[in-house]
Amino acid sequence: MSETHPCPALGDFLVSHDGAGIHCQPEPVDVTARDGLGATLSSYSGSITLDTQSGSGAWSLLSGAGTFSDTTAGDGRATYQFDPTDGGTAQFSLDYPSGPPTIDVDVFAGSLRDDDSEGDLTFDPGAFTLTASALPTPPPATVNDPIGTQTAGLEFPIHLTAYGASCGITETYTGSKPLRIWTEYHDPVAGTLVPTVDGVGIASTEAAATDRAVEFIDGRATIMARYEDVGRIVIRVKDESSATPIHGSTGAFVVRPADLVVTSVLNAAGDPNPATSTPTDAVFTAAGPPSA
Repeated sequence: MSETHPCPALGDFLVSHDGAGIHCQPEPVDVTARDGLGATLSSYSGSITLDTQSGSGAWSLLSGAGTFSDTTAGDGRATYQFDPTDGGTAQFSLDYPSGPPTIDVDVFAGSLRDDDSEGDLTFDPGAFTLTASALPTPPPATVNDPIGTQTAGLEFPIHLTAYGASCGITETYTGSKPLRIWTEYHDPVAGTLVPTVDGVGIASTEAAATDRAVEFIDGRATIMARYEDVGRIVIRVKDESSATPIHGSTGAFVVRPADLVVTSVLNAAGDPNPATSTPTDAVFTAAGPPSA
């Protein structure tokens, strides 16, 4: 009756985006409030400020029940008051038609800021979109179809679309194209395994990536990816064959374990679990004593 549990305090904010924006296409940006241990602070109801730190860009609210305000349009700043029903996460859209091409989105509440693990966001006149499903024609006003949580060892499709300065699919981008494909580790920040794309391992850095042929039809292509490890990763692509390189990226997505197996279970006396199946079989251990 007398037990108390301290409420978790706000630790920082996690910002998520795909790292590659297009000037004529709003870029989805997720913001999650976290406690000091890095877990989502689902009860958060405070205010945040979003800032492109470039003096350019207009924000709007995509999902969230709180109060949003972009007082001065185009100055790159906006505020949002979380609602408790948000569960600690809200999604915003950044319209960035001009300004310095590479920005670092900043989210803060007083002295508490995001952890910068999302990396820079680079805008170009044209780029690749990497989505979970193929884009329709015409594409939606805001492309927001991220790669979801995957399972280690299972293949999943990534749909690439060449999106041009005309604010639509570049259907003239067709045929075999030389793409460089690599991964980035986000959590943990390093690894020994790399994903495969169409059965071949990709690089772990842009510098180590080499050209591989990807077949596009009317601006669209599909690659099949697989990751044999677990963690939070990003997959990036780039075509450097033209005067203006075209790049794109998935957002950071999680690959979860395929299975969980408990082995070598012992009781306090060091005896292994006999894995009994009937009430008359040998007793493993009584309720309460520790097991290894």
